[in-house]
Amino acid sequence: MPRVKRYASVCLVLLSLVVAACSSTRARTREPVPEPRPEERAPSPRVYSPKPTPPPSDPAIRQIQGVLQERGYDPGPLDGVLGKKTRDALRRFQKDHHLAVTGEITADTKDELLSPASSETEPVEKEREY
Repeated sequence: MPRVKRYASVCLVLLSLVVAACSSTRARTREPVPEPRPEERAPSPRVYSPKPTPPPSDPAIRQIQGVLQERGYDPGPLDGVLGKKTRDALRRFQKDHHLAVTGEITADTKDELLSPASSETEPVEKEREY
C-alpha cells in the first residue's frame, strides 16, 4: 500500500503542477496586448494635394482695371483677374454710360472705356450711402 500512496501523491503533485501551469498560461492570454508606443508605430504615408492655382492674369483685363480706376470706379486690385470687384465696377460704368449692364467686358464697354472722348466727358460718380 505504501506504493499506492506514494504513486497517488506523485500523481497529485504532477496534477497540481499541470493545473498551475495551465492557469498561468490562461492568465497570460487574458491580459490585453499592449499597443505599440507612438514612436514604435510605422509612420502613415503622407498625401500631398496640389496647391490651388490662382486664376490666370490677363494684361487686357489689367488695362481695363487701370482705366476703371482712373475714372473713379473701384475695380479692386489691378491683378488682371475679372473678379467680383472688377465686375461691380464694370456694371456701374455700364449703367452710368447707358450700356447693357452685364458686368462683362463687351465690345461696346471696351470701346467706351478706351475712347479718348469719353474720358473728357466722364460723369462724376455719385457717392453712395451704404
